[in-house]
Amino acid sequence: MPNGNPDFFIVKVPDKRFYSFVPRVSYIGHTISLPETKYSVYQRTELEFCFRLSSAEQHAEDKIDDQVYCTEFPHLLIKHPGTLHRYRTEHPRTACFLIYSADVVRAFERADIDLTQFAYPFQITPEIQKLLDELRHCEDQIHEPDIPDRIDLLAVRLITEVISQSRRNSRVLPHHNDIRQIAAYIESHFNEPLDFSSLAEKFGMSLRSFFRHWKENYRESPAHFLLTCRMEFAKHLLLRSSMNINQIADNAGFSSSGYFVQSFKRYYGETPAAMRRECMQNVKTK
Repeated sequence: MPNGNPDFFIVKVPDKRFYSFVPRVSYIGHTISLPETKYSVYQRTELEFCFRLSSAEQHAEDKIDDQVYCTEFPHLLIKHPGTLHRYRTEHPRTACFLIYSADVVRAFERADIDLTQFAYPFQITPEIQKLLDELRHCEDQIHEPDIPDRIDLLAVRLITEVISQSRRNSRVLPHHNDIRQIAAYIESHFNEPLDFSSLAEKFGMSLRSFFRHWKENYRESPAHFLLTCRMEFAKHLLLRSSMNINQIADNAGFSSSGYFVQSFKRYYGETPAAMRRECMQNVKTK
């Protein structure tokens, strides 16, 4: 059944199947994700194949557990059971997704479908477009005889075709690993004074090269990436501790409480005091 959002459609696939050797799709759907300035965070309990087909953004950025992925559109994102997934969107994006129960991972392995990676960029060839169209058609006939079996077979074909194509066309961007290491360093030292020039030099890059290679891997600037780390930590302290504004500013790496309050309001749209007050009021009313 479709849910209440007209831009989001998901259906439960009936359980009865003829092809017991093919991994069984539990849910199939499509969505148009609306822009979200704040990060969405959720813990996966199922196996999901999300085919992100188009967006005005050049890349999508996802953080899965402690690993950051910056992937061009279109691409396949595999969301494994037990992983913590964090993402946000700045522009609407269209996607098709297939959801399986966690116990089918081994079935994919037995079928020689490699699920060790999380992100696979691909091109929408006529063959892939045909498979997407057929799956979309099956959504509308989900309770017709043989349709569940057809969904299972089409899904495996689509997943296999996309992963195979992506592996054939894969290429590693220059300094990809270095930029990822720098990003990880920023995330673990965000509350310390950071100098991007020294950081770039440490990894054998000039400051100009660092900014160029960073842009190839991330959609936001290093300065905004650092700001996001500080803001998320500051918000956590604001809502989960009794620290005052000066203490929060200091622990989050801001040079002064005044600059922290100004930056916080620009980032979240309200002052730290207003957000804390609103949170406390919500708790009291529950």
